[in-house]
Amino acid sequence: MPHLPDDSLSYREDGKDNIYQGILWMKEKYEQYREQADRRYELLKEELNRSERRYQDLLLSMEESKSGLPPAAALAMVEAQYIQACQQLDARQSIIDGLEEKLRIERLRE
Repeated sequence: MPHLPDDSLSYREDGKDNIYQGILWMKEKYEQYREQADRRYELLKEELNRSERRYQDLLLSMEESKSGLPPAAALAMVEAQYIQACQQLDARQSIIDGLEEKLRIERLRE
């Protein structure tokens, strides 16, 4: 049987102190991991931005070499194609939304 100090109240306070210290340690570790994750997220976000810029540059150079257009004209052409694709997607999405709404109404009738 473990030997308890004469004052069992002080033993319980020490136990609570150990638990409290453990919780503080866990909190500190969590904050460290969170800061690490935040830094990693920012680095990945910057890397993604750089990759997107390189991708755009590559698209421009490919379009320029394929069409023989200067970069500004190639960029305008790529942007026009992008806008057209977005418009087509929006139109298709509105059709999908309409069909989903009809389906939802039919299911409510049942």
